[in-house]
Amino acid sequence: MVGLKAFFLRRLEPRPERILAEGLESLVSRHCAVVSQRRKPAAVGTKLPYPGFVEPALATSVEHVPPGDRWVHEIKFDGYRVQMHLGDGRVTVYTRRGHDWTKRFRKVADDAGEIVVGSAIIDGEVVVPQANGATDFSVLQKRAEGSL
Repeated sequence: MVGLKAFFLRRLEPRPERILAEGLESLVSRHCAVVSQRRKPAAVGTKLPYPGFVEPALATSVEHVPPGDRWVHEIKFDGYRVQMHLGDGRVTVYTRRGHDWTKRFRKVADDAGEIVVGSAIIDGEVVVPQANGATDFSVLQKRAEGSL
């Protein structure tokens, strides 16, 4: 309240007669009541329900690289395409066909659980990198099957 009094004294200094006529406490409490009655602005947009599994877009094989500078190319890794769903403190790992493989990719799910976000759907590739930069699909398969 002391901070508000100083604020009102500075703000109302050109009109000290208001302070004398109404009293500082009355002005401060009336202003606080008006501030507390202000409404929160209406939300913009519409909140939709969580979509669940989203069918991923798959790459299309072509004979030649497209011309132009606006194309982005990525290296094809040998791994499992997954979709991680984060929300409500849980992580679910889906295959590209929508099968729940959270148990098979427990380490990936646990690491994704460290991401601080309300909810998210992350599309990516789970791979096992080798020292030379290539990926080792056979090791990944054995880990997913629980034989490693």
